Amino acid sequence: MEGDAEATEGDHRDGTELYAPFQGNVRKVQAVRGLRMALFGIPVVVEYLQRKGMGVEDVFHVKAVHSLAFVLLELPAGYVSDRFGRKPAIIVSCACGVLYWTAMGAADTKRQFQAAQFLLGMSDSLFSGTDAAVLYESLDKCGNKAKALHGESQAVFIAQATETLASILGGYVASHVSLRSTMWLTCVPYTFAMGIALTLVETSGFRDPSHERYSLWHAMGQSALDLAKVVKKDLVNLQLGPEVLAGVLLGTTTYTAVWLFQPLWKRAGLALSVYGWAWAGLNSSVAITALTAPVLEAYFGTRQALIYLGIWGCMCYFLLGRVKEHLALVLVGCALYWVRGGGGPIVTNAINRKATPTHRASLLSARSMLTQACFLAWAPIIGFVSSTMGLSWACMVTGLVLSLGASSMLVSFTALCPDNTKTDHKSIEDGEAVGLIEMRH
Repeated sequence: MEGDAEATEGDHRDGTELYAPFQGNVRKVQAVRGLRMALFGIPVVVEYLQRKGMGVEDVFHVKAVHSLAFVLLELPAGYVSDRFGRKPAIIVSCACGVLYWTAMGAADTKRQFQAAQFLLGMSDSLFSGTDAAVLYESLDKCGNKAKALHGESQAVFIAQATETLASILGGYVASHVSLRSTMWLTCVPYTFAMGIALTLVETSGFRDPSHERYSLWHAMGQSALDLAKVVKKDLVNLQLGPEVLAGVLLGTTTYTAVWLFQPLWKRAGLALSVYGWAWAGLNSSVAITALTAPVLEAYFGTRQALIYLGIWGCMCYFLLGRVKEHLALVLVGCALYWVRGGGGPIVTNAINRKATPTHRASLLSARSMLTQACFLAWAPIIGFVSSTMGLSWACMVTGLVLSLGASSMLVSFTALCPDNTKTDHKSIEDGEAVGLIEMRH
């Protein structure tokens, strides 16, 4: 008996020592995410570009390069993560982030800023999904896969809280030191994130030994083929397409607002020292309104909830184009971000619930790529409207075309294929627990 007890104790000790590195990965991934969201320069980045002589149209041209880079590099980045490991992908991603914010601080011309945006696209494409994969795989190796949703929620909360605090500090630095300083200051948390990434324990492995002989172009072609099959099977057949496509339009709606808020604040005469607080308010509204997503879906159903959010977004955009007072602009912006906070989880949950396990990650990847592609096409248009007709018209056109367009599309699809997605809170939680973690493959 004594020998059995000693053996059991030894097995327990060996198991604890075996899983300890992967348990540490969970905290490290949360820290890396939080540090990457310490974006001191984001509340004033549009003002910074405008002081370099750019108009609103130029700002959208610059940001379009980021979307182009993300679309082009998403598949190669997935190959890098699978072929060379999660850890190297995250390290290179953080390094590209340091180079991006360094380049943003040093750039003076539109071409230089566009080159910097390509670095950001590379950073985001490498990090997109890889961090969630490390989190999920680490919990899986520890036998705590059931806690994946809890770990993901903690990581999201830490990231949102960090961005809120960094926004306040960034606004202070911009008003008391310089706008350029906020760009270079953001390099600091990215550098710390890279240091933490160096201590991660690799969680992935090759799918099979023959994977080593696959070339990058072969992997990209196979990934593109897989995505095309998924689109044909799950989107075109009206079972999932309406929600995903509407989610892409609504996502483009709120992403466009990110680059309109600061010019609107400037037009209204908002003091630069308040930009950080205003941006923190917008970011906080996303976290708060995300809590309403389960209630909206349970009460209205997926499509109807997205229809109402689309109409809500359209109304907010019209208000953005009409109001001139500082506080009103910030409050309307917070209201508009309900579309982001409420709509994002609803679309993700629809994919988790309806998609097959083998297609879930591909659909999530397709959704991200479609959103960036949509913004890439939309950015020159809204930039032209802003420069020729003014910011008010830019806001109203965006709301009418994207938000109301998404709602109209859902109404039409629902007439053809009724929506039966009203669920209770328990089923929503179950759906999220199964597939909220966005893994590469």
